[in-house]
Amino acid sequence: MKNQFLEELNIDVHVAHFVNGANNSNHKIPWRRLYDYELIFVVDGELIVRTKTETYTVKKNQLHIMPPFTYHTRYFEADAQCSYYGIHLDFFASSKEDFSYYDAYIVPIKFENEDFVEQEKWLNRKRFEGIKVPSCLDIQRPKQLEALCKTICRNSAKKNDPYLKILLNANAYAIVHHILQECEKSGQPLFSYNKNLHADIIADFIELVQHEYMNELDIDKIVFGYGLSKNHFAKIFKQAMHTAPHNYLIDYRLEKAKELLKSGKYYINEVAEKVGYPNYAYFSRLFKNKEGVSPQNYLLKNGRLRNKLPSDD
Repeated sequence: MKNQFLEELNIDVHVAHFVNGANNSNHKIPWRRLYDYELIFVVDGELIVRTKTETYTVKKNQLHIMPPFTYHTRYFEADAQCSYYGIHLDFFASSKEDFSYYDAYIVPIKFENEDFVEQEKWLNRKRFEGIKVPSCLDIQRPKQLEALCKTICRNSAKKNDPYLKILLNANAYAIVHHILQECEKSGQPLFSYNKNLHADIIADFIELVQHEYMNELDIDKIVFGYGLSKNHFAKIFKQAMHTAPHNYLIDYRLEKAKELLKSGKYYINEVAEKVGYPNYAYFSRLFKNKEGVSPQNYLLKNGRLRNKLPSDD
């Protein structure tokens, strides 16, 4: 997969900055979500990264890579200070800009009731889902990496200058080269790249539905675990399966419900619970919308009626 990653690499630096002497009083990162990758290289002290699922520390001479669409925040130990370089970039830049890095990362962050206000169109970004990265990497040659980061930060504000943009992206390639070399020597894996990750994600979702359909399934939470936006996942799923993810779940549950009803072993309300719908009225409504008849009439049609629940026709 490394060769495939290198062949398709097309780096574009969006924003770069150096944070010197950050602490909890002068440098607060609220809960937020990125739309590209952020490389953070700590040169002094340490910082704490917290996501919805884990908390970990990035120490001096460690590189942290935050992937897109991950809700996270950063903070520091009580009286600790930290200095670090932060670089936002795309590994696979598209020819057409599909989100505003200026609005997302530079202008003051907007909040409503303490929630970060983001634009839905930014959540439809493509061309990065195939990369997985570890949380932290130990850097054995920190001075060389710091020099590259420093050059990028020095020139990032002049990105509109076409000559400096070349230098900016060239140094980003040099950073990736530096990291890959270090990982190769130390045996640390860096990038796990799968161009066909969408197919793997769709297969994983289908397998999850088929094994867990009887339980409560939070599709938003499942998609969050894939590192994709809800809309983008729905789009790629529908392209592959010709139906939306939530409709696939409903259809699968109702097919199982029909099997159970035909078996004649269960009452209708028992079937509803067995396929993940403890609310019988809701189950009956979904069933009728799908089959054109209520569960009772479906059983009558198949000569399997065992009990008479309140009419839902």
